Amino acid sequence: MTITNSSKNYLSPIELSELCASASDSKKAKDILVLDVGEIIGIAEYFVVCSGSNDRQVKAISDAILNAAFQCNVKPISVEGQREGEWILLDFGTVVVHIFHDEYRKFYRIERLFKDAHKIEWKSLIKEAG
Repeated sequence: MTITNSSKNYLSPIELSELCASASDSKKAKDILVLDVGEIIGIAEYFVVCSGSNDRQVKAISDAILNAAFQCNVKPISVEGQREGEWILLDFGTVVVHIFHDEYRKFYRIERLFKDAHKIEWKSLIKEAG
């Protein structure tokens, strides 16, 4: 997936969310969600949530997202949990990515915490951009 922004050197929050979701999909992440949390929490506009079967896959998903962001000149504000690979959090400011090991996703049930957030159909965003 390639996002082209020839007129600007900036990704909007929705474009960054789509980039992160697509990059996670490239590493076979499961249950990828993009949640519009802007009106609920106020510290980010979107959460991207996904999971992997094991710590190696979780780390690979994180690496793919960071690589895709780097290619678009986007750097995270912070990265947490990479060493353990159980729950990696990538904070891009307007977009926060949660990459869970399956067991941790079931335990924390982040979707339940943000059940009022609107779910974005990120795959349709790719079709619109293409």
